[in-house]
Amino acid sequence: MISNAFDGVIFKLHGMALAVDALKVREVVGRAEWQPVNEENQSLIQTRGRLIPVVDLRRLFGFSSLEKDGMNSFIAVQIPGADRNQLAALWVDSLLEMIHVPQGELKAVPGAIGGVPAHFLQAVFEKDGESIYVIQTDEIVREEFSGEKELDKAAS
Repeated sequence: MISNAFDGVIFKLHGMALAVDALKVREVVGRAEWQPVNEENQSLIQTRGRLIPVVDLRRLFGFSSLEKDGMNSFIAVQIPGADRNQLAALWVDSLLEMIHVPQGELKAVPGAIGGVPAHFLQAVFEKDGESIYVIQTDEIVREEFSGEKELDKAAS
């Protein structure tokens, strides 16, 4: 659980409101196109001349996937243990807003919520009567990319 105040980016995914820690975010990409890499559905997006591997959060959480046609929204986060320049792009349904949550308003998550496994959830808070779940980006990226070799292969 988060014991300090929390600054984050709120987004929607499969009807759920989720948030990612602003300290992990390197870029918010409101409109980007997919670039397929291989038959295993691994994909990249290009932003600022860089190719970034994509994490399909819907697939990872067991939700039905959306079409990859057209423009999509992504949150580029730092890869755990890597330098600040190694990123992964979390594919989200829509980007909502930046938020500051004061210390004491973050609560522990009781378990899996709406299909999202508990180990991907860090905390929960209320905003305008809606529960917003903070996701653990490090856990998500570790699970999606089992090692740096796969990240390097995807981005090359």
